[in-house]
Amino acid sequence: MEPRTPDPQVPPPAIRKLRTELSTVRVARLRRRRVWGRRVVRVSAGTGVLLALSLLALSPFALGSGLGVVLKPSYSGTVNDGLYPPSVGPGVCLGSNNSVFTTPTFVLKTGHASAGLTSTASPCTSYVAEFAGVTGYFGMNTSAFTPAASAVNDHINIRWSLDYTINLATTFNAKLNSSSYAYAGVQLDGWLIDVSTSTTTSATSIYQNYSYLSLPAGSVVFTVGPKTVVETVVANLTAGNTYVIETVLTCQTGALVRGVVGSSSGVPPSAFASSYLAFPGTRAGTGTVLKSISY
Repeated sequence: MEPRTPDPQVPPPAIRKLRTELSTVRVARLRRRRVWGRRVVRVSAGTGVLLALSLLALSPFALGSGLGVVLKPSYSGTVNDGLYPPSVGPGVCLGSNNSVFTTPTFVLKTGHASAGLTSTASPCTSYVAEFAGVTGYFGMNTSAFTPAASAVNDHINIRWSLDYTINLATTFNAKLNSSSYAYAGVQLDGWLIDVSTSTTTSATSIYQNYSYLSLPAGSVVFTVGPKTVVETVVANLTAGNTYVIETVLTCQTGALVRGVVGSSSGVPPSAFASSYLAFPGTRAGTGTVLKSISY
């Protein structure tokens, strides 16, 4: 089990909204994936023929054992990384912002990934509920492949080595009816896309680590990793159909405060929250790496 910070039973609405946005992101990806998949059919027919010929030596039917294909760096496919529009508000508080100090990036040649996000929130009016949050993602889509043999209950294993650090900090003065809340989330997904039928099969289990902090004066720092995580997609592969395997890690930071601004005499604001999440490109030669994809 990963280290976890105290987890209130009912997160503030702004944090619940941030987590809901993550689910919305996954739904949007599914819609986009269907359209993108239809494009793959048109452009990858030649690739599919070559792959089919390369698999002719396999038995025409495999039961549960898979087709024996293992993909490792350097990968062939398309990079899937970037950022979603950050959220800040409702006030225009200088102490509330998001920072992307490392743009989410995935490298096909090595399988390495990196990202760095921070969110901070601080009140700036007589009384305000102020929120900041940002979401990034990295991963890849394999090149389209067309198996010559069918497989029932094939186990498609997507193997990652995760390595990341979370730093949460909060302060607030309960006597001034203030509060603060810091959040960081990591979620790893995997899918098999049947381009021929425009259907998608998700991994049987999803790696998630959501961490929260809400203390009058507290902070927590911890590192996860190197940690091996295997996402398994169980699906039937049909000979002659075209497939793509997708894997994406989504990461979020969020900070929320409710309180009053400090006085002109230099009294600090009644509340402050910050969230830091980093996936270093390398740490002691490891870092976050997509190790292999097998089917």
